Amino acid sequence: MTLPLAGLKVIAVEQYGAGPWGTLYLADLGAEVVKIENPVEGGDVGRSVGPHFFGPHDSHFHQTFNRNKKSMTLNLQAAEGRSVLADLARGRDAVLDNLRGDLAPKLGVTYGQLKDVNPRIVCAHLSAYGRDGPRARTQVARQRSPDQHPVEVALVVGEVDALLGLGRATEPVPLGPGDQARDEREHQPGDVGQRRHGGRC
Repeated sequence: MTLPLAGLKVIAVEQYGAGPWGTLYLADLGAEVVKIENPVEGGDVGRSVGPHFFGPHDSHFHQTFNRNKKSMTLNLQAAEGRSVLADLARGRDAVLDNLRGDLAPKLGVTYGQLKDVNPRIVCAHLSAYGRDGPRARTQVARQRSPDQHPVEVALVVGEVDALLGLGRATEPVPLGPGDQARDEREHQPGDVGQRRHGGRC
């Protein structure tokens, strides 16, 4: 059986939950998703999040969000890394990222930076606070849980604020252990269609 997105080629500059969750659907539907991981930081931070049912340093969390994807390490902070990314983009249909708002242009993943090598490429960006404006540089903070796994904070508040333009989130709000899963269930693929056809994005 041929999957509906077979033949679609996507670059994903992503980590942790929101970006990998979105491209997971594309990969499950047959798209070739190449995940770019930063070797300087040890790859996707999600690799360190437990549980590690498959063995030491083999994160169940990371495997869940990144199944059916290919992965490569690429340092986009270096000119050589950005050059490799541009070369890779020549034969791709889309680039998706979930970087902090001000990082995409610095790392070479915007349409303006890739259109010369591939004018047909589609570039999509997901961040807590958007690409411009007073909070584009706001970092979604990370704290450590007692067992030393990273715990995201401000994710729910940031995404709701960005999508609805409420402008009320000023301080990170710690999430409890079950809040990440609840947040992921609330953001279903229908959100993408809504944004594509007139939603606030």
